[in-house]
Amino acid sequence: MIKPILIIITFLTYPDICNELLNSNSELLYAGSSFTAVCPEPDEGNLSVLEEFLTSTEWSSERAETNTVGLSVSQIMPLNDSSHSSVCATFNKKYEQYLNEMNGISEKAYNVNYYKVDRYYFVVITIRQSEEPDYIISGLEYLDVYNQNLEPIKGYAF
Repeated sequence: MIKPILIIITFLTYPDICNELLNSNSELLYAGSSFTAVCPEPDEGNLSVLEEFLTSTEWSSERAETNTVGLSVSQIMPLNDSSHSSVCATFNKKYEQYLNEMNGISEKAYNVNYYKVDRYYFVVITIRQSEEPDYIISGLEYLDVYNQNLEPIKGYAF
């Protein structure tokens, strides 16, 4: 009976911390149960980056370097909550900084997406352009390649 009381006291004493934990994008563990991780919402710009990686001659040496030659655009599968929650949880932890970073006017700074293509996973991180027309954003964007065991193969900044 003490455990429920402690939980209630914790929520009453530290509501901000508890809300932050409950709303986080990372996988949470509580009392042996696992909450479902949320995969990032699809972004057409990030999909275009991956399509470019798979098809453009400018990326041919990188495809050879990562052994992803021969993968096609038709094989791209954006990760979703129902089928890939454990992969999303792993990537959410690894890329938490990009998922949570805000720009100078308190908007999300990056678009982050996870994809599966054949037996490879790809993470694409691009700068999210502001809704404010006078706020110009520039910087590096990233494409990371993982094998089927979620071990990193290579990452690229562009």
